[in-house]
Amino acid sequence: LQRLRDGVVITTDVARNDKHKAVTQTTLPCHVDRVDDYCIRLTLVEGRNRQVRKMTAALDYVTTDLMRVEFMGISAGTVGGSGGLGVAE
Repeated sequence: LQRLRDGVVITTDVARNDKHKAVTQTTLPCHVDRVDDYCIRLTLVEGRNRQVRKMTAALDYVTTDLMRVEFMGISAGTVGGSGGLGVAE
């Protein structure tokens, strides 16, 4: 878990002006908690394409299921089924 916390080297495809380029960088440090023997909770500062799957794969772990709990301070529980945000009165 400490290796995830410290940042992991991953490669991400970056596309600009119809040109693709592979960019290899170390992810920013993140907060990691062990939920149980098979589950961890990650809190990321950045969110690159497939970042969690790439981070775990770089450490020889397989991500079988992901659940986004919050994005930019908005809880996933407040997102409506129509694709819009729910509004609390």
